Amino acid sequence: MISVWTDYNNRVKEIDLYFEFLNDYSNDSDDLFKILKANGFLLIYNLIESTVRNGLEEIHSSFNNDVLSYSEVIDEIKSIWIDYNFKKFKNFSAKNIALEINEIGQAIINVGYSDYIDQVKSGDISGNLDRRKIELLADRYKFKKNTKINGTDLFKVKNNRNRLAHGEISFKDLGKAYDKNELNRIKRVCELYLKEMLLKIDKYIQEQGYKK
Repeated sequence: MISVWTDYNNRVKEIDLYFEFLNDYSNDSDDLFKILKANGFLLIYNLIESTVRNGLEEIHSSFNNDVLSYSEVIDEIKSIWIDYNFKKFKNFSAKNIALEINEIGQAIINVGYSDYIDQVKSGDISGNLDRRKIELLADRYKFKKNTKINGTDLFKVKNNRNRLAHGEISFKDLGKAYDKNELNRIKRVCELYLKEMLLKIDKYIQEQGYKK
């Protein structure tokens, strides 16, 4: 998890630097300032998506590196493995499918996160991350959900990011709707929510929560 924490801390520093600039900006009514405020949502969402993705990649790397058989992992990881491998069965004969099923109990679990997302398009997190989605991911892998930080602001960040990305609102109009204090609060809540999530994933990996 060292690289995951390093990336998180570096991105937080990057966002903090940007917000220091916003906080020192002298003309709150300036159109450029409104655009810069809206851009803050892109930076925060970038932090959310990169942090979650890095955490999930670390989980996959951990159970892959432990060289565990299908019978040694929890049902949630079995489901991920089956989800990943199921499509290849469509090219098998009934006999070969039966042989494959008989060997599943001793099969080694090896599912790279990027390969998994490429295979199972519905598992992609791009543009979709908010508290509800992260809680669904916690259920999928069975790491503990956040309890200390209320992550409702993540929906606001995701929604505003997508509105900007899809051209549904201009940067100026979105920035006009938020003052600096509210933006700073949203940024801080998201940072703390992600930090708590990483602590849960870190503990899950250390305790090998993916094993039976």
